[in-house]
Amino acid sequence: MITMGFVRKSAAVGVAGVAAVAALSGCSQVAALHQVSGVPVTLLSMASSYVLVDQKVQVGQFPTCTYDSDADTSITCLGTTTSGEQIKVTSPGSTSVVITATPANGTATELASGQSKFPMKMFIGSKQVFDGDAQQVVNQAQGKGGQQ
Repeated sequence: MITMGFVRKSAAVGVAGVAAVAALSGCSQVAALHQVSGVPVTLLSMASSYVLVDQKVQVGQFPTCTYDSDADTSITCLGTTTSGEQIKVTSPGSTSVVITATPANGTATELASGQSKFPMKMFIGSKQVFDGDAQQVVNQAQGKGGQQ
């Protein structure tokens, strides 16, 4: 026979469990917000892989890319060569390309070009092996030439 004390305790435990699940799922949603804009991290990861393959680097572990902090757009990727040297890729994040249009007898106006620059630098150990635009690397690797 079940007593009322047991039912109340079971209900209290059930409510606490539902509240804990709701609280934890809220945390994962907040933590995932930075990942919604994961395109820069993916772009840098792809460009890093293309550069490493192009330069015939013997990779032990391909670089894994992460934002440097939750409030920052800079990204760092870390990996290793088969000989144990560190592979480090850095980027301050994307910057828009701005074109200045100056009509005859008019005022100069800055217009976004629809393109962006995504600078990246790659080091193997202390030697810099790449300094260029990540988007251009990906475009060229995918047969699209330079920036569109």
